[in-house]
Amino acid sequence: MFQDEIPLVRKAASQSFGDFVSQLAPDIVIKEFLTPLDSVVRDHQDSVRIFAIQNCIVVAKVIGIEMSLSIIRSLVDCLFCDPCWRVRFTCAERVIEIAAVFNHPSCVEWLLGHYIELMKDQEAEIRTMACKEVSRFSSILPHDLVLNHICPSIAVLSSDESEFVKSCLATNMMDLCRILPPTETKQVIVPVALKLLKDSNPDIRLNVVARLDAIVESVGMDQISKALMPAIIDLALDRKWRTRLAIVEKIPTLGTALVGLYVIRTLTMLRGWNFLSRNFRRFV
Repeated sequence: MFQDEIPLVRKAASQSFGDFVSQLAPDIVIKEFLTPLDSVVRDHQDSVRIFAIQNCIVVAKVIGIEMSLSIIRSLVDCLFCDPCWRVRFTCAERVIEIAAVFNHPSCVEWLLGHYIELMKDQEAEIRTMACKEVSRFSSILPHDLVLNHICPSIAVLSSDESEFVKSCLATNMMDLCRILPPTETKQVIVPVALKLLKDSNPDIRLNVVARLDAIVESVGMDQISKALMPAIIDLALDRKWRTRLAIVEKIPTLGTALVGLYVIRTLTMLRGWNFLSRNFRRFV
């Protein structure tokens, strides 16, 4: 079926490959299914290759790390560099699973290199997915690799031309504050957060505000208070009512870090006094 002349047949075979192989013994998989897996990875139809990375993950789990290093790793290399953006997207989507099955010291910098390339990918959808996994992926890396490779890439993405990339970055990079020591957080994460707080897109600024608790827990409020209040005021005056509502909903969360009465006075320009008063009671 993996050599069938009809692409839909090969696609169906690729789609069901993982479920079937996961039920087999390692020696059977090694003997009978490595060649079909190679066929899937190198198929000329991207609708077939799109299932290849999940199949590689399943096979790697079955045959173990040692065999995976010598056989599956080269196939994963091909998929990370695939000419079809949808295939590369699946790699970005499953990068944490890939890291789990290749949990070996020799694979750390190898996988990091591929992840950095995903963060630089020409397709915004792939950069967005890479941003979505940035904190989880960084949590499995040594701190020096995070500082020297992940953080510079984050700084570049904070100026990305795609608003979706920056919005996803604003939401997901904040958990790095819980991974890095306070000194490094102050040096590399806070500047990016401050930059995103000044972005022209209100959704991006709102995503930063929504996750500020992570920065506050790490380095305190003094580092961002001067930039935060103008951002809150701008969001409170945004023309979109959902944005104004969202910033009011964040008042209780920010209450432990900000001067409450000053925030409330700032937000008195908003409509919806009943809602605001309810949040005020929670806030103070």
